Amino acid sequence: MTAGIDELIMTLQEKGALLDDMHRLLEEEQSCITALDLARLETNQAEIDDAMARLERLNGDCKVLLAKAGTALGLEGNDRLSPLIARISVRERTVLQGVQDNLTSSTTELDTLLSRNRNLLQDSLGLVGRSLKFFNNVFNNAATYGEAGTLRTGSGGARLVCKEI
Repeated sequence: MTAGIDELIMTLQEKGALLDDMHRLLEEEQSCITALDLARLETNQAEIDDAMARLERLNGDCKVLLAKAGTALGLEGNDRLSPLIARISVRERTVLQGVQDNLTSSTTELDTLLSRNRNLLQDSLGLVGRSLKFFNNVFNNAATYGEAGTLRTGSGGARLVCKEI
């Protein structure tokens, strides 16, 4: 048994469970965006922030454990999983490869969800911007010539004063 490999496996599995939780939170975020549920979106964002903080802690733990296991296997300063997998026993290799595959697929799915949610938000903000521009054009007079022949410009401008429309 290689020093630190079991602890690394447990930490990576914990990271995988957290990524699965992030997947659920991002799907919930998407439904909040499409349902325009701002209150739930704020709560969801707080949960995502907490999960991100835990993920950052786990990433730090993984780096330490990778370095520790790398040192035990003669790989000084190791910060990647693949070189370790090549040097450990078959049983450990099988488990670590499975965990690595799960983490890779989870992160790919999360990237897709993040991209989709980002696009939803960008499109929504673009719609708000176009709506403000439309109302600004409708409610504000364009520059015209007045009775004395001088150019009069429209006044004011639309502003978003409340986050709910």
